[in-house]
Amino acid sequence: MRSVIVDNWKFIRSPQPELYDRLADPRELRNLAQDKAAEVKQFDQTLRELESGFVLRDAPTVVMSPHDKRKLVSLGYTSGITTTKAEATDQLPDIKDLLPHFNAYADAQALLSAGDNEAAAKLLKPIVKAAPKYFQAWYNLGVCEQLLGHLPEAEAAFRKAVEIDGNAWAQLALSKALLAQGKAAEAIPHLETAVSLQPDVVDASFLLGEAFRQQGKIDQARLQFERVLEINPEFGPARKALQSLQ
Repeated sequence: MRSVIVDNWKFIRSPQPELYDRLADPRELRNLAQDKAAEVKQFDQTLRELESGFVLRDAPTVVMSPHDKRKLVSLGYTSGITTTKAEATDQLPDIKDLLPHFNAYADAQALLSAGDNEAAAKLLKPIVKAAPKYFQAWYNLGVCEQLLGHLPEAEAAFRKAVEIDGNAWAQLALSKALLAQGKAAEAIPHLETAVSLQPDVVDASFLLGEAFRQQGKIDQARLQFERVLEINPEFGPARKALQSLQ
């Protein structure tokens, strides 16, 4: 967001613009934007004129992974597409609207950590409804539902998380929900993606082996269990599973 101060007025450009009379309201508690549309338009034009004289510089040292970019998009910090600054601002959600959801998410995390999964799920459900691209909220809702034994609901939540950001952990979580419902065939492509993204995560390779075993694909299952033991020779479940295939 950008702002401009003219005399006693402070204008903040955002999807829901803010205008404060700094003399009458030094703590900036009363947003007058709705009552003073003409002033808002005037100050926005003043800000655009100032911006036209700015020297814009790139930040080549800032390197973000695709996962980090998708997280920013899901939180509303970037539009994810190339636009002018004015266009991008118009397309973004307003941070004033998102903050209550972020605070509720933090409360839900605390409840989840304390083992109160039902209360955490109740907090997360309205968050994902109001902010449907909030990856972390969908992911943790899936965790809550799975811990509560609500497997179809957990699967649905993890599917939304994968749609937003198909990282290895989301793929793995969805796969666990699918396997718990006996849906090995559906779990396999997600586990294969998780293994390709994080080849050293033994859980993904082990569960992929289990999914293959459930499908009767013994050679492929054996290959995955052997792979797990190459990564971690002390991983007992893989050694036991491999012995059961002999």
